Amino acid sequence: MEGDSVSWLDATFIGHGHCYLWRTDLLLLHAVSDSLIFLAYFSIPVALWSLMRRRPDLEYGWMFSLFAMFIFACGATHLLSVWNIWNGDYYVSGLVKLLTAIVSVLTAILIWPLIPKVTALPKPSELAASNASLRSEIKLRQTTEAELRESREDLERRVIERTRELSNAKEALEKEVEFRRQTEKRFRSLFESSPNGILLVAPGGAIQLANAKTLSLLGYSRDELIDKTIENVIPEFGSAPELASFLVAPETFDGGQDSMAACKNGERIPIELGLSSVGDAGDRSIIVTVTDISERKRLEERQKLQNTALKRSNEELEQFAFVASHDLREPLRKLLSFSQLLLSGRYGDFNERGREFVGYMRDSAQRMEALLDSLLNYSRVTSKGRPFESVDLNEVVRNVEMDLQMALEDSNGTITISPLPTIMGDKVQLHQLFQNLISNSLKYWKANEPPQIRVYSQEGEAGYVNLYVEDTGIGFDMQYSGQIFDVFKRLHGRSEYDGTGMGLAICRKIVERHNGVIDAESEEGVGTTFRISLKVA
Repeated sequence: MEGDSVSWLDATFIGHGHCYLWRTDLLLLHAVSDSLIFLAYFSIPVALWSLMRRRPDLEYGWMFSLFAMFIFACGATHLLSVWNIWNGDYYVSGLVKLLTAIVSVLTAILIWPLIPKVTALPKPSELAASNASLRSEIKLRQTTEAELRESREDLERRVIERTRELSNAKEALEKEVEFRRQTEKRFRSLFESSPNGILLVAPGGAIQLANAKTLSLLGYSRDELIDKTIENVIPEFGSAPELASFLVAPETFDGGQDSMAACKNGERIPIELGLSSVGDAGDRSIIVTVTDISERKRLEERQKLQNTALKRSNEELEQFAFVASHDLREPLRKLLSFSQLLLSGRYGDFNERGREFVGYMRDSAQRMEALLDSLLNYSRVTSKGRPFESVDLNEVVRNVEMDLQMALEDSNGTITISPLPTIMGDKVQLHQLFQNLISNSLKYWKANEPPQIRVYSQEGEAGYVNLYVEDTGIGFDMQYSGQIFDVFKRLHGRSEYDGTGMGLAICRKIVERHNGVIDAESEEGVGTTFRISLKVA
């Protein structure tokens, strides 16, 4: 059928763009991709041609040419792919692909016999080794020639140097003598001006030298002290085995040992003793440093007395709080019982005013009872504390959450607990710590917003962990941040919020017993974050 016959060059086919529905994004995707591939494939033959121009001595140049034709033919197929998006020259595209296939097959056939030949070529490392061997031989020859020249020059130089050495020997000796004299002068100046006493002692114990500070400290003259042994000045050298052995065989000694020094007038003063040996085995001496620590000892004794008095005062205070809370509880119970009987009507009727006064009396007694309970708990933090053990804070906070379940339901509050560490502490007191803090958050919440409490931890300084209890409550003014942990301190009246003002004071005492720190960051109307820094287990 003549009407159906077409020429290879007739462009009667539709372009690929129709297959892509002429969608711009699809057209651009294929057109740009094929164009970039064509440009890359075209650049490779250009690079190979440039290499062959610069290195016409390269072996198997025909393979580079064949590979360039193959790459260029591949690029042409991608160029025609771009062309055929808008045109239908598929016969031309097929011819280019046929040409590419011929070149590809030819390249594949010829490259396999070429592999053994290329493998047989010397390796770069072998060529480098040959070049290195040649360079080494050249260098050896140059070295030999240089040594011959240097031998002659060395003979001449030796004569000159020997002459110079002989002429400078006298000058060098004079400088050495002067240097030793100046060194000795500086040493004596440092020795005498040292703020600590220094004794130079022979290995047997005889005192060879003493500085001015030692003489002033002990009350001896220099001649008097030189005639004595170290045992006369520091008697402990005769009684302490480690000190006596140091005099016989001086070795490294840990300085800073406290001892006593005997003064000329018979008085004994506390000193800090340091020992070190100088010189070699044949000419060894011992340096004894003596530091007067009388003032330090007096301060330590004073601090010891103060600590003892403070401990006794704390014990008495705790005992007083314990006894007072117990002794006052009985009259309070009677007061509450009698007021209840009065309100029952069995002993006469009161008018409205009378019942109001009895109610005031009962409220005051109940507040006093709550204060006594809080005071008793406060005193028990130290006096009734349990030995420290490994405590999983996750378990502690979960138990607190269960204890406060009713309060959480009443306020529609929520507690979010992130993973917490394990620490060494008193499990009961840590439970009370978190219960007080979370109860505090549930107490001071905004009426129109259910409380949201978050408990989490962060790594603190070395060996410490920071624990946080964060809420969305009413907050407080930061000017009161230093007062909220004080005993009986309240920022709100009893008509607004109940409580005794002891909860946070107990928290601080618990944290201090655990050698930690507690503080708070807050903003009114936003919330409060308590931070507790404790040692990890």
